[in-house]
This record gives sequence, C-alpha cells and structure tokens, in this order.
Amino acid sequence: MKSIRKLSPLATPAGAAIAAICFFLPWVEASCGPVTVRANGPRIGGIFWLVLAASIVILIAFPVFWKRRQWFRLQITTLAASAIGIIIILYKFFDVFSSGKVDLKLSDIGSILRIGSFGTVFGFILAAVGAFYFHPGRSSRRASP
Repeated sequence: MKSIRKLSPLATPAGAAIAAICFFLPWVEASCGPVTVRANGPRIGGIFWLVLAASIVILIAFPVFWKRRQWFRLQITTLAASAIGIIIILYKFFDVFSSGKVDLKLSDIGSILRIGSFGTVFGFILAAVGAFYFHPGRSSRRASP
C-alpha cells in the first residue's frame, strides 16, 4: 500500500500527458448520410487551444515546483489548470447542444463522442486527483530530536 501512495503524485503528470495526447485524438464523429466527419481539438480550434495549454502548464509546472518542493503552488496550479480545461470542454459542449441557437441533439445528426473527449476529461481529473497526494513539508522538514 505504501508503494501506491509513493507513486500517487505521478498521477498528475500522467493525467496531464493523457489530456495532451487525447487533445489530438478524435473528439466527436458526426455522420449525415454517406459523409462522416471527425473533429479533434486542433480542428475545432478557437477556445479549445486553452485546453491543450492547460495540460502543458501542468506538465511544465510539475517538474519546476516539484524540484523546488513548492507543494502548495504545484497543487494550486494543477487544480486551476485542470478546472480550466474541464470547464472549457463542458461549457462548449453545453453551449452548442443545449442553447437555443442550434435545434439539434447529438442523436439527430448521428453524432457520437469519441475517445479524445473522454480521455481529455479523464486526464484532467487524474491530474487533479494526483494533486491531493502531494505531501506538503514532509521532506523539507526534519523531525526534532
């Protein structure tokens, strides 16, 4: 059990890497008749580039703050970037399919969510969960005699 807790903080960079990789995988597939279109993060573009930026921020912040043993900054950065990534994805999803602008549902146009959308959200959740396993001050303080 101790070995699992020892590896738990590595969930943060692993989750950020999963989110970054899944950004380039297909997010949604729509078919209308014989035409099938797959869209991924770069193809959707716009505000979705912030999702990739959020995962890169975590990947850069992890070794920087880990080396300096700045656990609190690492936790805040990870949680903020994960929240930003997930909020952008959910906002755009509900904005497109729940607003009155478009009278369509995913099932109306033969659309399904693909691995990229699920993997990106999973990656951010994994990164955020890993942030709770950092041990602030444990290795920087010494026990008093």
